[in-house]
Amino acid sequence: MSGMIWRAACLILIYACFLSQSSCLTSGLAEPPEPSVMLGEVACPSKVLPGRRFQVNVSVVYSCGERTMVNVGLFSPNSGSILDPRVVFLTGDGAKNFLFELEAPDSEGVFELEVLLRYWHLGFWVYNRESLRKTLSIRILDQVELQVSLPRRGLDVEVDNLRLKTDGSGVAKAILKSGRHLVKIPQTVNLTADTRLIFSCWGDGSRSNPRIVEVQNDLKLEATYEPEYYLNVDSRFSLAYGGGWYPAGVEATISISSTVAYININPLLPEKYVFKSWAGDVDASTPTVHVKVSSPMAVEASWVRDEFSKMVSATSIVIITANIAVTVFLVFRRRLT
Repeated sequence: MSGMIWRAACLILIYACFLSQSSCLTSGLAEPPEPSVMLGEVACPSKVLPGRRFQVNVSVVYSCGERTMVNVGLFSPNSGSILDPRVVFLTGDGAKNFLFELEAPDSEGVFELEVLLRYWHLGFWVYNRESLRKTLSIRILDQVELQVSLPRRGLDVEVDNLRLKTDGSGVAKAILKSGRHLVKIPQTVNLTADTRLIFSCWGDGSRSNPRIVEVQNDLKLEATYEPEYYLNVDSRFSLAYGGGWYPAGVEATISISSTVAYININPLLPEKYVFKSWAGDVDASTPTVHVKVSSPMAVEASWVRDEFSKMVSATSIVIITANIAVTVFLVFRRRLT
């Protein structure tokens, strides 16, 4: 049906132009210069799923001194017909794009198309030139490529039951049938003993891991990871708080008791230590301090021994011992009398 409409339109246009050309010849006017019309860039997918719609974008570059009729369409060798032919009139210099919406065959194979362009000049169609035609070969294939991009090479990626590893560019690739697929990536990537990466989200905003993706065309998923650093808080005498993993830029709070009793050799004479300061990646003299974690950090509490408390403890023990000795002596003496 479209072929009949195409032929009828062409006959009408040929006849109209023929009359116009005849009038020009009889009036003795000079022949107009031949316009320059050629195919520019033709953009189309290299691969399409069976039965799916796709687009072909055809650019026509022209330089026409007078109004010129141009006809462009896509010829299908399989059907022997022109698909969606277009007729336009062009004047001046420029480029015009034509967007064709097509549907792929239902079976796999190669879909051959030919872009045909022609223009009307001096009562004839000009078409038999290389610049006015271009062959297209589009693969009809029920396969899609899924790419998963991670921050480094050698990381595990699971797609359904398929186990992959990222290449030198941090990309893992899988050839799949179109449809729904389960994708799983590492939640944590350890870089060093005190630096790691934590999964944050996918490029489309999803925070699910694993996640199900609908793959109808070639798809690239890019995962975003955020760095975390380990804050090591150490103390010889007392339990320190605040150590652990922190996201980059987060403020951590570390704290410790200001005094501690430490039993060294004599359990009757515990030594008292007083907090002095924090040493290492934090310089502070208060037991509780807030720090911004922007890299791996190591902090250690410094202590000083309280000599006065030790002396008081020793004196107290001497007094207690003396009292016990006197009491024992008095009791023993009473028994003798």
